[in-house]
Amino acid sequence: MAKQNVTYIERHVEKIAAGTAGAILLFVLVTNLLMNHNAAQIGGEAVGPNEFYNKIIEQADVARRQLDGASEVPADLAAKSDQLRQLLIATAKPPPKDLPVAALPLNPALPDVAGGSMPTPVNVQVRLAEILPPTQPILSNGKAFARLMTPRVQQPGVALDVSATDDLMNTTDLHWVTGAAVFPRKAQRDQFAAAKYLSDRQEVIVAEVRVERREQMPNGQWADSLVVQPYASRRIAARAMVNTLTEGKDVILPEEESRYIADLRQLLYNREMQAAILRPEFQSYLADPNPPDDDTIEWQIPRTLAAPSGAQIDMTAPEFAVQFFEEEDKTPGARPGGRPGAGYAAGGEAGADATLPPAVRVQRAVKQAEEAIAQKKWLDAQKILDEIIASSDLTDAQKKPADELRRRNLRAFEDAEKRAARIDLAQGEDLLGPDDDPLWFTDISVRPGRTYQYRACLVVFNQYVGLSSRLENPADVGKLLIQGQWSEWSKAITVPAAKHLFLTDVPRDGGRVSIELWEWKSGTWLKAGADLSPGQAVRAARNPKDTIDYGGVLVSADPLRTFVRRTGGSKSETFKYVSQETGAAVVVNAEGQIEEHFVAESADRRIEVNRSITEERKRREALKPQTGAVPAGVRQAPPIRTPPGGRSMRDRALDEDRPRESPRGDRTRGRR
Repeated sequence: MAKQNVTYIERHVEKIAAGTAGAILLFVLVTNLLMNHNAAQIGGEAVGPNEFYNKIIEQADVARRQLDGASEVPADLAAKSDQLRQLLIATAKPPPKDLPVAALPLNPALPDVAGGSMPTPVNVQVRLAEILPPTQPILSNGKAFARLMTPRVQQPGVALDVSATDDLMNTTDLHWVTGAAVFPRKAQRDQFAAAKYLSDRQEVIVAEVRVERREQMPNGQWADSLVVQPYASRRIAARAMVNTLTEGKDVILPEEESRYIADLRQLLYNREMQAAILRPEFQSYLADPNPPDDDTIEWQIPRTLAAPSGAQIDMTAPEFAVQFFEEEDKTPGARPGGRPGAGYAAGGEAGADATLPPAVRVQRAVKQAEEAIAQKKWLDAQKILDEIIASSDLTDAQKKPADELRRRNLRAFEDAEKRAARIDLAQGEDLLGPDDDPLWFTDISVRPGRTYQYRACLVVFNQYVGLSSRLENPADVGKLLIQGQWSEWSKAITVPAAKHLFLTDVPRDGGRVSIELWEWKSGTWLKAGADLSPGQAVRAARNPKDTIDYGGVLVSADPLRTFVRRTGGSKSETFKYVSQETGAAVVVNAEGQIEEHFVAESADRRIEVNRSITEERKRREALKPQTGAVPAGVRQAPPIRTPPGGRSMRDRALDEDRPRESPRGDRTRGRR
């Protein structure tokens, strides 16, 4: 009866209350036991009080490592970073386990450093970019009797011996091959950027210009290439790899290796050292206070070098400190250096011949400007035309051709000015070198009479060495130096012979064979004659104390042998071959090669060699430097001391080598 008096609501309210209480209890259990209500978001990850400070310290360490690896970090910023790290470590011991934390996203921003803003993600990995090759080397050769600086090798962490900085080698005969090329720095920086290098790691730090040479064998084939060490008064020698240690999943550097890397970077990372590595001085060591003995002229490179971008680099610019020599030209309107009609290009009306009619002056200047435009030397062309237009002694009608040419190329002139302004701005930002950086090398280990080819590559400092967290390939962690791609092989060049053997007579009665030997020694050509029998060494005595040794043995001689002689000048288009009987001799040289010499052929070759020597002497007498003094920045060799009596030690040492009157009355030529 009592249950019938209970309403529907009264009958079910207990169930509703019990269900609500159960739901609340379940929510409390889930939030307190299964979920951490005191969690914070750090880098997209929820952490509780026990992990909060450890995560903060970890991110602070990451930021500190990035700051340590960055270049040009302000001292105050680095100090604040270290203070923050120490403060976090101090306040995190011991970490409170019941610290209430606001559930707000925590993502501290990294500070800006020189070279751009560091990206927030720290897990971006890079693959080391390939190092681009320089352009194909352009070769030249020369010889001199000179004194070079003793090469010094410097190693990271080892102090340079200052006392040895002015040591000089003995004066000696030098034969060399010089190669000049261009390395595209800007293109290499673009390669680094494409490989996701950080902005402060995109500068190209060159450690070495590596050179390979190969020699042409007698059969015309090329021998295997070998690495040669070009001359440099100072060279930095460093290991290509550093030692690493493994700690768990990380690869770290020992402390001594970190110091080694820092020392090497400090040695290389400046504009002066980069210039010395790419363009080691050589020409200035050939200078001599005595003008006839000055061999500076013998070392030359091209006046312009073509960059991969197509730009032409003017190697006569003062920053390259190279002396160029040209023949004197008496043509009216020629500047000192020999190019006719170059008055305006050399500095305006002051460089032109004022006696020329105005129409001729304008015509020549416009032609010069057109040639410069064809070579894309826009600024040179603009300068020539501007000076014509600004001339006060020309009428508007006379200036019209120059004005019209300037108007037609106005857009190109303006673009060239903008590019030049950008280059000046980039250089003002203390880059290690221009966008297209020229280089040269001088190989003094060549042998006269041999034919060679060269190629070059750059060895570059790896700015990601030791940064395992940044590198995609773990094998790259210990790479300190990276060798770049090789350039194309140069064209072949033959080093002129320093000795000549001329067969002068093979008697019909089988007597001794007469020969004449010439040798370039101590800066001059020396001559001596001898009579030899088969089996004897090919040498001739100039005096009891001096002998010219050809380095071979006379094997046989024949008084009459057929020789085909080519008639007509070497540059003549009409020639013919004539057979004749002449004396012949067979010589085996020191390398086992067989040489066949003919009396008629020796006579022709002696005339040709003598002509080239005469032309060389005349060239040295006629040529003079563009400027009267060595350009600023070019180091000159120390002066030769002159003892009492007015004759230098060098002159006294060469007394025995100076030409003397021969018994026949003919006189050998002088030193130059």
